[in-house]
Amino acid sequence: MTPPLLEIRDLHVQFPVGAQFLARNKRILHAVSGVDLTLQKGECLSIVGESGCGKSTTALAVMGLQEPTAGDVLVDGVSITGEATSMAPTSTCLSFSRLISDSGTFELAHSREIWSMS
Repeated sequence: MTPPLLEIRDLHVQFPVGAQFLARNKRILHAVSGVDLTLQKGECLSIVGESGCGKSTTALAVMGLQEPTAGDVLVDGVSITGEATSMAPTSTCLSFSRLISDSGTFELAHSREIWSMS
């Protein structure tokens, strides 16, 4: 059986909040907590939700532009998170685009392609 084109397993992204240098009780913002999804070849995915719910942070983590705190992102069954991000281009390519809507107009904000290892 072929692996999913994209698989996200228990993705977490956290950010420190406020002054962290001398703080005893370091505050953490849990931007993304426990995202799981599977995308098979030929499927299309849109992440939609309210402002601040973690859509952009999830997409940035999947694109490798934001390091996840925990979890794994796999393309064709190969992890692309952490140290595994040094990949050579081969046959599979995922294309990500971020559209921003403002008063009915759309603007392409980010675009990135991810290649998988075979």
